[in-house]
Amino acid sequence: MVGEIEQYSMFPTESDFSSDLFKESVMTDQFEECLRMGVVDGLRKTKEKFSEGENSMSVIMHCLHEDVYNGIKIALKTQMPNEHFTFTTNVSGNERLFFEYCGYVFIIRLADSTNNNTKQEAKIKNQELSKHVITIVYSLDALRENLNSLSLQYIKGQSVTWHYSIPTKSIGKILTIEDSAVSIEARKPKLKTANYNREAK
Repeated sequence: MVGEIEQYSMFPTESDFSSDLFKESVMTDQFEECLRMGVVDGLRKTKEKFSEGENSMSVIMHCLHEDVYNGIKIALKTQMPNEHFTFTTNVSGNERLFFEYCGYVFIIRLADSTNNNTKQEAKIKNQELSKHVITIVYSLDALRENLNSLSLQYIKGQSVTWHYSIPTKSIGKILTIEDSAVSIEARKPKLKTANYNREAK
């Protein structure tokens, strides 16, 4: 069961998503490169863990999700130390992993994966939270060996209303990440889900 995203606002966001405002507030070459590095590093770590091929695909994919999330977390904390990111933890092993930055919530999804059909997932999908949810979507090649595509998407209901592609190759010089050099204090963001008696605007 996916862990609850805690609540702190009575109603969903009343402002429409503005791609221009999002790009102005969030998007830099450094931020894009951190996302790319995080996914690539997460994939590398998962491949190393399961190099002998003795585990089921579901186990590997669960591990990949966490490794990619942790890779992005380390990249952002290392390369953008002056920015404020708030990350979740996954103590029980089944909690929704996401982070907050500049007033937006970011979740991660492998392009061909399926989500659990829960009330929480429905609220995320329908943008019924107090902050706009941006999905970091990545896909792998046919052999699941390399990163094939990476993008940011704004999804509402069944529609992708905004899509932004990120290069899968390095777009600039950036410091090498060393896991041991980073100390990250995780704090759980609190999001308020929608009151079903009121329509989201």
